Amino acid sequence: MKKTLVLTFTLTSLGALASNFSIGEPVTKWTKTEISVCFATKNEWTKSRIRKTQGFGSLAKADEGLPFTLDQKSLIQDIVTANYTEEETGIHFTGWKDCSETPKSDVYLFRMEKVSSLKGKANIGDNSEYHRVAKLPSNPEDKTPSKVKFVKMKDSGLKEYVLLNTKVDEVETPNAASVARKDKTTFEEHFQMTTLHEFGHIAGLRHEHARLEDAKEDINCKTTYKNVDEMKEEEAITTEKFSVYDPNSIMSYCYLRKVNRQVGLQFKVKSSGLIPMNLTDNTIYTKTLVNKNPKIYEYNLKIALSALDKHSLRCLYLYDQDEFAEKCNADFSL
Repeated sequence: MKKTLVLTFTLTSLGALASNFSIGEPVTKWTKTEISVCFATKNEWTKSRIRKTQGFGSLAKADEGLPFTLDQKSLIQDIVTANYTEEETGIHFTGWKDCSETPKSDVYLFRMEKVSSLKGKANIGDNSEYHRVAKLPSNPEDKTPSKVKFVKMKDSGLKEYVLLNTKVDEVETPNAASVARKDKTTFEEHFQMTTLHEFGHIAGLRHEHARLEDAKEDINCKTTYKNVDEMKEEEAITTEKFSVYDPNSIMSYCYLRKVNRQVGLQFKVKSSGLIPMNLTDNTIYTKTLVNKNPKIYEYNLKIALSALDKHSLRCLYLYDQDEFAEKCNADFSL
C-alpha cells in the first residue's frame, strides 16, 4: 500500500533535538525566484498548510498564531534579506507585510510562544509532499527496502508556511550529549539561526546531517550527540547533492547545536591549541590575534548561510545548464 503524508521539517531545541552538502529537492523548488512573505495570525491558520501538519490542528491553539511584535518582524526580515539575495542564492524573499494586507503572499509566517523543544517548522519548497513507495522499481522480486520521494502537488490553495517559536525551553533528550544546559548564544542570536534554517527549507533545502556517513566523522556531530546513528533521516530518491559535505551548513543540527550549546559565536584559541569545532568555511568567521605572547586568537562566527549553502541554492535557482553540470555535484568544493 502506498502511503502519503504532508512533509514539513522541524528544528527542535538544540538541547533537545528535530554524504556531502546541502541536500536539495529540485522537484519541489519554486518556479520563480522572488517569494513573497507575510506575517500571519490565527486568522490565517486555516488558509495555510500548517493546518494539515502532524502535531497541529485545523485551528490554532491559544499559544499558536500569535501576532509578531515590531522588533520580531524587523529581526526576521533583516536576517533573511541579508542572506537570501538574488545575487548570491538566486532566490530572495520580499513583502514582509501583514497577511491581512497581502493575502496573496506565497508564504505565511506564523509565531507561537510556548515552552517546547520545537523551535521552528517549515515546508520543503513549494507544494511538496513526501511519498513512501513500497517497491521501486515495481518488481515482485525486488527485496530492497521501501523508498521515499518528494513530489510536487497541484496547488491546493493553501499557503506554504514557516512557524517560529519565540520561547524555547532547554529540556534535553536522552540522545543529547553532556553539554551545558544554558545556551552559549543569546536568544536573539539563537532565533536568527533558527530563522535562516527554516527559510532554507522553504527554499528547498534538506538537513545536512541526513548524510549520515559524513556526519559520523564530523566532530560537530560526535561531540553534540551521544549516538550519531540516531540522527538518520531518509534521503529521498528525488534528493540531489550539490557539493562536498559541509560541517558549517545552517541546515545542520550538529553545527547549530555546537555553536548554541558549546562554543558560542565567539571563542579564543591558543596558537598551540585546537579549534573546539569543525570550522572549514572562512566566509562565516573572522580570526584576530588578540595576544602576542603566548599567541591567542579570537574567532568570531557570523550568523549566516555558509558558502556551500549559497552554492546549493544557486544550483537550484541561478546556474544555467552548463554551470549546473560543472558545479552541482557531490564532489564540488569551494
